[in-house]
Amino acid sequence: MRRNCLMRFFLIWMLTGSALFTLRAQEATTVPQAQQLERIDTLEIDDRYTIHFDTTETPDLRPWVRKELMPVCGQWYPKIIEMLPSEGFNAPTEVKVTFKADMDGVAYASGTQITAAGPWYRRQLQGEALGSIVHELVHVVQQYRNRRGRQRNPSWMVEGVADYIRWFLYEPAKNRPRVDPKRSNYDDSYRTTAAFLDYAVRQHDPELIRKFNAAMREGTYTPDLWDRWTGHSAKAIWSEYVETLQN
Repeated sequence: MRRNCLMRFFLIWMLTGSALFTLRAQEATTVPQAQQLERIDTLEIDDRYTIHFDTTETPDLRPWVRKELMPVCGQWYPKIIEMLPSEGFNAPTEVKVTFKADMDGVAYASGTQITAAGPWYRRQLQGEALGSIVHELVHVVQQYRNRRGRQRNPSWMVEGVADYIRWFLYEPAKNRPRVDPKRSNYDDSYRTTAAFLDYAVRQHDPELIRKFNAAMREGTYTPDLWDRWTGHSAKAIWSEYVETLQN
């Protein structure tokens, strides 16, 4: 009887011990596996800026990110910072770009985070993919805040500046947007406003983007600034620009 009890105890000990051992082994091995599934590449720029690229949900985009996107960001993030200075402003030193598997649309920036729609980027790897991230990097640098008691920035100017830098400074000239004067206005935002700003910069004041950026970052933008800095209203400059398109 005693021998049988000892045998049962031994068997229970063996079974229980091996179960605990297996559980701990699984817990120990699942942590590294989870870490391996996290696909994040980090870009260090001049020992000053860091950009993380998260393709955990879209691993097929990782080769493109490494080969194409990271070099563009390494070159253009410091350029954008230089283009958009203002007194006392320090641009974000750490940025993260995350590609989502099931996201609609294109991309958006919030603070220092850029979130991008994986399905759209797969379709645009040879098209607008790189330029769209440049556009979002501009938003990261802008860091405009709606402050109490300050002027609210018009969205057409915020997006117009981002698209100006993208389409007229980053993209090759052959890709620049064409404006239909019969269907467009200077405050249509994005590409149309970008083209309008390009005309204003070339014809009236090469420092216009810097000036408007500083005003929007400080919450002091008003339509009167167009008259102060160019001698003309935005509407009048648009009329000038439309004439060039009709000639």
